Formats: sequence, structure tokens, C-alpha cells
Amino acid sequence: MRRIRLLACGEQKFSELKGITEHYVRQIGRYCDFDLQVLRAVKGGDSAQILRREGEQLLRALGERDALVLLDPAGRQYDSPGLARWLSDRLDRDSRTLVWAIGGADGFDGPVRARAEEALSFSALTFPHDLFRIMALEQLYRSFSIIQGHPYHR
Repeated sequence: MRRIRLLACGEQKFSELKGITEHYVRQIGRYCDFDLQVLRAVKGGDSAQILRREGEQLLRALGERDALVLLDPAGRQYDSPGLARWLSDRLDRDSRTLVWAIGGADGFDGPVRARAEEALSFSALTFPHDLFRIMALEQLYRSFSIIQGHPYHR
């Protein structure tokens, strides 16, 4: 069974969304070995210091062989069937753990970008982190349901 991890900076602020997050984590877990890892929020310092410390924390959370994919507005965009094809291809050709990363408010610093193999974008719009985490989880679940031919994605 393939392993996928979602790394997210900072705890969810809205408790009302935690149940939705847990729902999608369980649903994704039906298709793969899945883990949502929440990195503690970095506080104190200017934006550059916070960005650097978030990056260091994210890099420490990665395994040496993990395949890092940034969820970033500057990344490649797909529609849902295209993302499902991308995910299926990625899982078929690469046995390493696939790690999707959601950065902090200022995105990702240089060392994290250098470590990443690619970047995906869901939109050029800016979303609240709590909402985007659910969007990322839902799109993973939707991709698996498309891959498996389940009717959820319609």
C-alpha cells in the first residue's frame, strides 16, 4: 500500500472544521497509508525569520527519500480528473512516500523549494489555511475516487 503524507503548518483555528478534516483523513485512509502531520506554528520574529524556521521544521519532518510536492499558487494546475491522473501516475512509478506540503502564511523558503520535486496549485487565489487544508484533503479523496471509478467525484 502506498504511503502519502500531508504536512501542514499550524493547528486548525476553527474547531468546527476538525470533524471535516478527520472525515477526509479516514476516507483517504481507505485507499492508502495516509497521515496528516501538523507542524507547530512558528511565532516571533519577522516574516523572513518565521519563513526560515517553518522551512527548517518542514525539512526535519521529511524522510530522506520522501518525494516532496509543494502546494503552492505558482505550481502546476490540474482539473480534478487531471489531478487524479497525476496522482495515479505518481503512485504507479514511484514507491517512495509522497508528501504534500502546505506552507505557512508566507509560503516556502529557498531550501524547501530546492528540496521539492514539484509544486501543485489549486488556484491563484489565496485561501485561509484551515479551509485550504480541507480542500487539499478533499482533492486527494476525490482523486482516489476517480482512480477507483467511484461515483463520488461527479
